[in-house]
Amino acid sequence: ARVASLLLLPVREVGNSSSADGDAGPSPPGMGDFARSTQALHWTFASAEALGTLVGGILTAAARAGKTRAERLEAVRDEDLELADGTALERLSDDDERGFEALFLSKMKEWCFSAALNDRLPERDNKYATRLFWTAATLLKRLDVTTSMMKASPFVMRAVAVFVAGKIEEIPLPRPEYRGVQVDKLAKLANVHPSAIVENEIAFLDGVRFHLVVFHPLRPFEGFVEGLRTAQPGREPLWAAVDQRGRAVLEDSLFTDACFLFTPTKIALGALLVGLEDQDQVEGDAPESAVSSEQLVEWALPADAGLAVRDVVDAVKPVRDFLRANLHLRKHLPDRIRAGNARAKAWMKRWVDDNKAWQHARASNNKRKRSA
Repeated sequence: ARVASLLLLPVREVGNSSSADGDAGPSPPGMGDFARSTQALHWTFASAEALGTLVGGILTAAARAGKTRAERLEAVRDEDLELADGTALERLSDDDERGFEALFLSKMKEWCFSAALNDRLPERDNKYATRLFWTAATLLKRLDVTTSMMKASPFVMRAVAVFVAGKIEEIPLPRPEYRGVQVDKLAKLANVHPSAIVENEIAFLDGVRFHLVVFHPLRPFEGFVEGLRTAQPGREPLWAAVDQRGRAVLEDSLFTDACFLFTPTKIALGALLVGLEDQDQVEGDAPESAVSSEQLVEWALPADAGLAVRDVVDAVKPVRDFLRANLHLRKHLPDRIRAGNARAKAWMKRWVDDNKAWQHARASNNKRKRSA
């Protein structure tokens, strides 16, 4: 029971609300408590097997009855598998879709950190951009659980994810009374028509079941690092290195199913352990000069957490092991798409061609309206 209270650590886990100036502010009712959030109730699964079988009330009655991810792919209609010229497309595999997701997440990060999207994003050590990317990435991953890429073009939906995330995170626009990202600038970066983003927003929201509360492991991670620096300020060089490595591990976790399998606090602590273990600690005259996992957790946790350190370490080690075992996916998944995968290339061509055809049709329609 005490380990379960990791879900409810004070301050470490806050929702994605923001105060007017963009800094983390008090959470509205229902957002500050992860255990009662839609993320915990509908988007956190007991195991990879449970995630494979889509349960928890996310989808339709048929899906709740036991439709698996593989069956979701097979449910795509035959007419969805044809090009405009009638050429049949081969169905994407689950690995194909995961590879595309990894490619698109990397592209979305470029957009979120681009001043071309919003000139406020590079400010404040990229805090705006970081929040925007994490929320957009989490939303796209939720959509990919419920909706096959063969049904909803990720070429458009990745841009919609960033657009929706901009509203959720209330990214300030040049006029301070407005929040979000400018759809015309996003469309230019994504090479889609602005109307395509706006017109697909409702379909996107339906795909994520209008569950827009997102808890990020980056937030508790930053709290834990602050705790380390406060408890042991003399080890600042080590904490700086652990911070840097841990953040990289957290970003790598976006290319895995970690956000569906573990709470944000556990992911944060798991990344912290990986960050510590990857440091070449130089022991001094006394053996205790090297920091152990138990010491790290003890110093990172708030003093009033009321948790047994050994229990916490034991609870977090499986998460640490999962993160370490999947660090390669960020590179490996996209490589599957790039390495001569004819099926994947055919689908990419379809999405690009469909986007071009949509833009051409929109331009022709606008031209007719102007001439009328």
